[in-house]
Amino acid sequence: MKLHTLDQFASGHQFLEALRWHDGKLWASDFFSKQVLTFEPDGSTSAVAEIPGAPSGIGFLDDGSTLVVSQKDALIQRISSDGTVDTYADFSGLAGGIANDLLVTSAGHAYAGNFGFALGEEDPKPTNLAHIDPQGTVRRVDGDVTFPNGMGVTADGTLLVQRRSHIESPRSTSSRTAGCPTTECGHNSAMRTILTVSRLTQTVVSGSATPSRSAKTAASTA
Repeated sequence: MKLHTLDQFASGHQFLEALRWHDGKLWASDFFSKQVLTFEPDGSTSAVAEIPGAPSGIGFLDDGSTLVVSQKDALIQRISSDGTVDTYADFSGLAGGIANDLLVTSAGHAYAGNFGFALGEEDPKPTNLAHIDPQGTVRRVDGDVTFPNGMGVTADGTLLVQRRSHIESPRSTSSRTAGCPTTECGHNSAMRTILTVSRLTQTVVSGSATPSRSAKTAASTA
């Protein structure tokens, strides 16, 4: 097995998420600076746009524009090639919590996830993805998923969704601090994270989706 070494590529950022490689550049969202960034080969960055609702998932359309999830208001914002920002879709009516990841297919169909619960106020519970077709119509994707965060489409059109479940052990504390649930935060918490890949059979033309009967556990960390 080949061993790789790590070198620091860039620093000084607050919380980077949704890394994407597109058009010869690395893209990322910085939650807390509220900026969408691109990185040059030397690690230097350029701010492409500011998203007041805090950016998360990123995707790209064939017309050269960039789609990015706005977390707090569950909007998908479009960044045009000239840097202007406008609202592409509003899926707040389907989001059960903070909005997060985004997948955009080569045909221009977008899928957006959300936490599914009020972080720090509710226990985790299932939610649904939002499907936004190329005309901007928002639909609910059938099939419950818990904390969907990470998506991909296979060659046969199957939508794969990584869902995360947090399971507390008897040793974990019952307190909730800083607006963060025990299972997410706290150095005294004992938490096991299970990452499961769910298969949602997806027809991208109609936007319909039905869950299959199988799910595969992809990884488990303690």
